[in-house]
This record gives sequence, C-alpha cells and structure tokens, in this order.
Amino acid sequence: MKKKCLCLLLLTAALVLAGCGTAPQNTVQNAAQSTAQGSAGQAAVNAAENGTKQESGQAASSGQVDTITPGTKNLTGGTAAGSTAAANTTGQSTGSPADSSAAGTAAASAVYDDNLIENVIEEDGTYKDDVGNEMDYTYHVPHLVVDTADAEAVNADIDSAFGKNVKDSMSDMKKGYSLWYFNVEWKSYWHGSTLCLVVSSNEEGDFTDYRVYNYDFAAGKKLTNTELLQQTDLDTDTLVSKTYAIAKAQLKKDYADLKAMLGRKEYQKLFDRTLTDKNINKDMMTYVDDSGTVNVIIQYASAAGADWYYKVFQVK
Repeated sequence: MKKKCLCLLLLTAALVLAGCGTAPQNTVQNAAQSTAQGSAGQAAVNAAENGTKQESGQAASSGQVDTITPGTKNLTGGTAAGSTAAANTTGQSTGSPADSSAAGTAAASAVYDDNLIENVIEEDGTYKDDVGNEMDYTYHVPHLVVDTADAEAVNADIDSAFGKNVKDSMSDMKKGYSLWYFNVEWKSYWHGSTLCLVVSSNEEGDFTDYRVYNYDFAAGKKLTNTELLQQTDLDTDTLVSKTYAIAKAQLKKDYADLKAMLGRKEYQKLFDRTLTDKNINKDMMTYVDDSGTVNVIIQYASAAGADWYYKVFQVK
C-alpha cells in the first residue's frame, strides 16, 4: 500500500512539473492551461487508480480548445481603420466635384454691370471765373475695374483723351480762368460680358469729342470691330458699305439747300471730306446700343465753322 501511494505521488509530481515547463503565451492561455493541467492531474490520479493513462492524454488535449487565437482584435481594428480610410476617400472624392461645380457656378453667375466701371475723377458744380462768367461743369472720367493689359490700355487712353483736359480745367478754376472744357460723361451698353463704353466731352464751340471702347470681361480683352460684330447680323464689309451709303444720303439731305450758294466745287468738298476710306473703314468707332442696333461715329463735314464734327449713325 505504501509503495502504491509513493508511485501516485511521484506520478503527480512529474505531471505538475511537465505542465509548469510550458511557457504561457497570454493570460487567457494560462487560465486554460491551468484548468487543463488541473483536469489532467485529476485524470492522472484516476488513471493510476484505474490503470488507464490514455484518458489522461485526451483530457490534457481537450484543455486547449478554449485558447483564443492572438491577433483577432488587431484584425478587427484593421477592418475599422480600413472603413475609416474608405470613408475619408469617399468624402474627398465627393468633395472635389462639388468644389469644381461650385467654381463653375460662380463663373456662370458672374454679374456684368456698371460695378465694373468706376469714376477716377468725379466732379460736378457751378463755376464763376474772374470776369463773372458762370458755367456748369460735370467731369466723370471712367476706368475699367479689372487688372488686364487691355484694360490698362483702355484706361490709359481715357486718361490721355479726357483725364488730362479735366485736370487742366480744374487747375484753371483755381486760377480764375474761363473754362473751355465743360463736360465729360460716359454711357455703357452691356451685352453679356461685353461692354460697349462710349465716352464723350463737350468743349467750347459746341464741339463734342468721342471715344468708344469695346471690352469683353469674360475674355479679358478689348474687342475689335470684327469680333464685336460677330454678336450681330453685320460683318465689317457690310458695315462699311452701309455707313458710306447712309452718310452720303445724309449729306445730300443736310446741304441740299446750300448747293447753289456754295457752288458745285465747295459742295463736292463736303462729300470728299466725309466719304473717305480713312474716315469710313472697318476700324471706325463702332458700338452696339441697348436695342442691339449697331452705331458708328464718323467725322462729318461741316459747311461753316470747323471742317468737321463727329456724327453718330445707326446702321441697320
């Protein structure tokens, strides 16, 4: 009996030492292995008593079933991170077309009006010179409010043709001199992004000076007459021929009563000074008014006073 108990104790000790020799991988495995080892020890005792060691091996093997595979949590975390990345990518992809669409909408909804024109000189009032002459003056000198080379060229030309005379006149008023330059005004005609800007001034002797500027704000450039007329039913050749015919008819009407008094030679000079290629050509001052009608401004011969003055004709 003492020998049987001693054998059982030795067998149990051997099994315990064998179990402790296995290093646990994590807490869950330790718990499972401890349970399995405890079961194995009990099974070993039973097996020793019953003489069956095979059942002990099966009990120890069954203890590994509850072990959790390391890395399961990481795989789940990886899936979550992947989902987040996918969501961010989707958000960016959705955002880019939206941004492009917004930019396109902003461009399409651009407003073209007189806010794109500013008066760099704006002076109005009544002036009395040193000798008691009283006169009204109005100086509105415009500039295009856009930063392009063509717009700068337009503004420079306006300053040269009108701005300089205005500054001289304002200086004359401080000195008490009589005014010879009374008025600078402008009129705008908008056709989508295209501006037809007509600037005029009134001077001593009832002379009116003109400049016409056709500018496309969307294209950022000054338009030639050929480009402007593409928005109408006319081309430059038709414009020139019609202007010639209209001006000739107007000369006949205006000076019919003076033909006998002027004589044939002087009468013909009126036509010769007006109906020239230098005066009527594809580059003459041309604009389109609010009604869509093409207008031209040419030098029109005068029978008295100045040799000519500017006259506006509608060309239909």
